[in-house]
Amino acid sequence: MPAEALRHMLEGERLTQPSFGFHGWRLSAYIKSLEYLGWVIRRSDVTAPAACKKQKPIRLYCLSAEVIGQALYLRG
Repeated sequence: MPAEALRHMLEGERLTQPSFGFHGWRLSAYIKSLEYLGWVIRRSDVTAPAACKKQKPIRLYCLSAEVIGQALYLRG
């Protein structure tokens, strides 16, 4: 699942747990796995969607345009 999260972020998506889905581990664990591999992932807190029925913010993860560009360049 870390590879799936990375694929989405390399396409410019901004991921939250609700947008990624609730299968397997938590998204934060996938993100940590990617960071161990050297990926620099941005994070910020956003308001949870109304469907989540949470009062506190949730985490949003994404890659910077620079990181995406570098990855695409290296990919060829």
